[in-house]
Amino acid sequence: MVAVLSESQLKRLAKHKYNASVTTLFDPFMQVWWRWFVERLPLWIAPNTITILGLITNLVTTLILVYFSPQARSEVPSWSLHFNALGLFVYQTLDAVDGKQARRTGSSSPLGELFDHGCDAISMVVVITGASVAMKLGDLPDLMMFMCIAAGAMFYLTHWRAYVSGVVRFGKIDVTELQLLGVFIFFLTGFCGQDIFRVETPIFQLQVREVFLYGASIPALLSTILGIYEIFQGGVGKNGSSIADTSVLSPVVPLLITLYLIYYNYAYSNTNVFAKGPCLFVFAFGIVLAKVSILLLVACMSKSSVPMVDTVLLCPFVQAVNIHFSSPISEYRLVWFCLIFSTLNALQYCFTVITEICNYLNISCFRITSKPLNEESSTKEGKAS
Repeated sequence: MVAVLSESQLKRLAKHKYNASVTTLFDPFMQVWWRWFVERLPLWIAPNTITILGLITNLVTTLILVYFSPQARSEVPSWSLHFNALGLFVYQTLDAVDGKQARRTGSSSPLGELFDHGCDAISMVVVITGASVAMKLGDLPDLMMFMCIAAGAMFYLTHWRAYVSGVVRFGKIDVTELQLLGVFIFFLTGFCGQDIFRVETPIFQLQVREVFLYGASIPALLSTILGIYEIFQGGVGKNGSSIADTSVLSPVVPLLITLYLIYYNYAYSNTNVFAKGPCLFVFAFGIVLAKVSILLLVACMSKSSVPMVDTVLLCPFVQAVNIHFSSPISEYRLVWFCLIFSTLNALQYCFTVITEICNYLNISCFRITSKPLNEESSTKEGKAS
C-alpha cells in the first residue's frame, strides 16, 4: 500500500482543530432531538461507526429507488419513498450525533472530522440521486444534471472557504435544511404520488418541480457569490494566502477540471448516454467529484497544497477522448467502468488515509481506544456537515 500522507502532513493533521461557524435556521430546534438521541446510545459505540451506519442506511434506501426507476422517469412504490425519507432522516440524525458521541466517550480526534465530511461528500451524491428519482427528473435531463453538479460544487466551495479562512462556515440555509427538505420531498411524493411535482403552475407555465428547483437555486447562488467574495478577500496565511500558505485560488483548478470533464461527457455524448442511464451517470461522476472534494478536505486538515489532478479523473478523461473520436467504445459500458473504477479508487484512497492516521495517532477507526493520543484536538461542535 503506497503511502498517501507524508510525516509532516500527519503531524499537522494531528494538531488540526475543528473550527466552525454554525448559523443555520433549524439547527437550534434539531439540537433538542440530537441531544436526546445521543444520550440513549451505548458508550461502547464508536463515533465513526455511527457515521458509517448512517451512510449505509442512506445508500441502501436510495438504491432501492434506483432499482425501481434507473432512468428516474418511472413510478416507484410509495413504500420505497417513505423508506427513503426514513433513511435520510436516520442519516441526518446519526451524522449529527457522531461528534456528540465522541465527546461523551472522550474519543475525539481529527479522524472524526475527516470521516464525517468524507461520508457527507458521498451522501451528497446519494441524496441528489434519490431526490431526482422521486421528482422524475430523468425527463428534465438538463435540470437534473445542473442540480447534481451544483450540489457537488457547493460542497466543494464550503471546504474551499475553510481552506482559505480556516473556518467551516454554514449559512442560514445549509445542509440541515436541505436534508429536511429531502425528507419532505420523499414523504410528500410517497403520500401524494410523484406526479404532484409535475403539475403545471401559472408561474411562467413551469411545473412545480421546476419552480421548486429554480427557487432553491437562488439561496445557493447567493451563497456561492458570498463564498467567492470571501475567498478573494484573502486567507489567514502569509500575505493573505491559504492556511497552507498557498494561493487562495489554487483549489479552483481541480474543481474546474472535474466539472469540465463531467460537462463534456454530458453535453457532447454521441449516444446521449445520460438519458440512457441518468442515475448511473450521476453516481459514476458524482463519486469522482466527491473524491476531489475529499482531497481538498485532507489538504485543508493537513495544511498542505491541493493536488491539481488525481487518478480518479482518468475515467472521465478516457470517456471524453472516446466521445471526441466518435465513441468507438460503448459510452454506456465506459460509464459503468467509471462507476466501478471511481468507487474503488475513492475507497482505496480513504482506506489508506484512515489507516495512516490511525497508525500515527494510535487509535482505531471503528473502536473506542482507552487513551486517545490526541484527545485535546479537534472536536466536532454540534453537527459537522
